[in-house]
Amino acid sequence: MELTLEGRLLAGLAIPLVGRIPAGPLDLAFEEAEGLLALPGKPGFFALVVEGDSMAEYLLEGDVVVVERGPKPRPGEVAAVLHEGRTTLKYIYPKGKRVVLKPHNPAYPTLELPAEEVEVQGVFRFLLRGQEALENLRLLWRF
Repeated sequence: MELTLEGRLLAGLAIPLVGRIPAGPLDLAFEEAEGLLALPGKPGFFALVVEGDSMAEYLLEGDVVVVERGPKPRPGEVAAVLHEGRTTLKYIYPKGKRVVLKPHNPAYPTLELPAEEVEVQGVFRFLLRGQEALENLRLLWRF
């Protein structure tokens, strides 16, 4: 007996790779299913490939980050956030009715935005270092 792709997701035996996320200025958000990673996960986990260097030396371009949809981020956690149709990956700090999005790389500006305009798409949980990790990881399915 073999589990279907949906069964692997439900059983926590795969994590969907749903696209790319800029680690730089806010950029247009596109969610595009790219495949399933053969990694243990849980409902709400999804993976993204990092593009840009605003989080370097912590997260590098080509890294695959796994984030969890649902939980509210604690101050200082890394999160995938959406603002006015644009997305980015940054440290997040609530500040009253505002939210501060801070890069790891000091060459990028810290953003302070109205909290009601920022949607947390997911909270960072773990990463696979570099494009090589993604290439070596077995994809169960790819579009």
